[in-house]
Amino acid sequence: MSLDTGALELPKDGGLFETIHHHYGLDSRHGWIGIIAEVKTNQEVEEPAPAKLDYASHFLGESSTIPICFTNAIPDMQIRNGTILIGLNYAFNWIMERIDWMEQRRDRLSKEGSWNWSEEFLADILVFKQLGFYRD
Repeated sequence: MSLDTGALELPKDGGLFETIHHHYGLDSRHGWIGIIAEVKTNQEVEEPAPAKLDYASHFLGESSTIPICFTNAIPDMQIRNGTILIGLNYAFNWIMERIDWMEQRRDRLSKEGSWNWSEEFLADILVFKQLGFYRD
């Protein structure tokens, strides 16, 4: 799946959006979806607390909200108690695929696409590498 930026489409995580569509009946192509996430770099799984979901939803207007937990406890993506659990290995591989995609098209990225090279984005890679994640 891709995000249309005019001349060049940016990739997006089809697995995540298919999971959201299948389990929540929402289609990101036809509206905004707010994601409230907990991130754990160990084996712990912490689903976003109801109070946090309620608090965050006030900032998201009328968009639907999806609870997500990134964790090292699983390698892939699962649903538990209405929360999408995303394994850090899955997340790392998706990020690396996006970096590969961008490197292959570096000379063709539009201004809209160039935000992907932001310092914050690259900092995520450093965290994953420090945790010992390597691409499959």
